[in-house]
Amino acid sequence: MQNLTNEDFCDYETCVALKAIGYPLTSREVRHEDKAVFVPGVLLYSAQKWLRQNGVIVDQLNNFTTHEFKYYISTWDEDICTSNKYTTWEEALSDGIKEATRLIIEKQILLD
Repeated sequence: MQNLTNEDFCDYETCVALKAIGYPLTSREVRHEDKAVFVPGVLLYSAQKWLRQNGVIVDQLNNFTTHEFKYYISTWDEDICTSNKYTTWEEALSDGIKEATRLIIEKQILLD
């Protein structure tokens, strides 16, 4: 089994935002270095899957020529936005999830 690193988890702000929009929290908690509180650790994959099950698709595009990644956010009805370029898949997914949660909190996207 592969050892998980910080890159595999959502950052502190995204974990807090996911909690605010109803993400079912797990028992595993991680301490974020710059924060004095614990928040449940949320894997990028788990957040991506939960958003998809609730009608918000966050996915990545890979440019095999330049080895750059982008994220895109869409609902079942429309494309919402795409991103800048990233050097890793995890960076693109992390920022895509962060942007999707921001849009949900601002009521620009509604969960199913």
